Amino acid sequence: MKKKLFSALSLLLIVCLMLALAGCGSSSDTASNDSESSQAAAAEEESADTQEETAGEADETEQSDGTVYEELSLTATTSFSTTEDGGKNFQYFCDYIEEHSNGAITIELYTGGTLCSSSEELNMVASGAVDMAALATTQFLDTLTLLNFPTMVLGDEQTALDYYNYLTFENEETAALIADEAAANNVKYLGFQAGGTTCWLSTKTLTCIDDIKGIKFGAAQNQNAFLSLGVDVVSLSLPDGYENLSRGVLDAVTMSFNPTVAMKWYEVATNYLMLGTYVAGNPFTINLDVWNAMPESTQALFEEAAKATAAYSLELARDGYETNMNTVLDAGCTVSYISEEEGELWYSTMYKYQVIDCRSVAESAGKADEMETVLAAAAEYVGIDLSAIETE
Repeated sequence: MKKKLFSALSLLLIVCLMLALAGCGSSSDTASNDSESSQAAAAEEESADTQEETAGEADETEQSDGTVYEELSLTATTSFSTTEDGGKNFQYFCDYIEEHSNGAITIELYTGGTLCSSSEELNMVASGAVDMAALATTQFLDTLTLLNFPTMVLGDEQTALDYYNYLTFENEETAALIADEAAANNVKYLGFQAGGTTCWLSTKTLTCIDDIKGIKFGAAQNQNAFLSLGVDVVSLSLPDGYENLSRGVLDAVTMSFNPTVAMKWYEVATNYLMLGTYVAGNPFTINLDVWNAMPESTQALFEEAAKATAAYSLELARDGYETNMNTVLDAGCTVSYISEEEGELWYSTMYKYQVIDCRSVAESAGKADEMETVLAAAAEYVGIDLSAIETE
């Protein structure tokens, strides 16, 4: 009996031991599975973190392809209307800035003199009442004296633009003088616009210089040059040009060609004489405090926009010339071209009296020495003998 009991107990002990071992195995398997699950979760979390980091790095890489600009809102003014080349050029400049800054920088442009007249633009920009303008520089002879160097060149639109850029930005001596004068007025120049070719427009037939003698000839500037040619010159007010030509107050005017078409002066004066001289001007001008507060990347964008706009203005001037020439011809206007010999006479006469006027204004402004530096560089660039003008 004892033997049977012992055998039963032994068997029970073995069963318990086996069950215990099985339980240990199950616990080990569970722990192993838990460990594997934890490791998988950790790996998944690490992968997610890595993906987030990679995504962040991709964003930074994408942004670094183009500079990230700080948000900035500016105002600008121009006396040009939206339909004139000057207004189109300034709008192109503003759009270029906004597009290439991905909308971070915006410029609200007031056209047609709605914010201020052209004679008020410099004071508005200098004071910070407005941030930018495309200055009509001849309005400011006493303050922007050095920028008012002789204006016209023979050649084409590109030649005129190159001439202005050379004196204002590229020639070390003249660029420094002109920049210092601008800084004294709390402004900075960014670039110029092509102005196209010049002409005489008259109610009478014009074919040569002699044809403008003895008639009432309107000129907004350079009047001494016309007087030296025996012309009865009258001060020209651009807003009154159409009416004065239609009423006979003026018989003829001197102007850039494209604006005469934009203002429809060809409706009342139907005879053109093309002079073969070209102009540029209306620099994009920015308040110096605003400029100095800009990061270098933003400054670089504005300079880039000015260059792009200069190229655009060239296309506009050339395309505008072709379109406008068709317009005046279709309107029945007569178009003549000055001879090469007379064209050179006209240009040298104009240049001479512009030099004389520049010296007179600079003397009054206390900038005679600085102006001589500018005039010397300008004359060398266009091939004029400045010493011949000095001795007369």
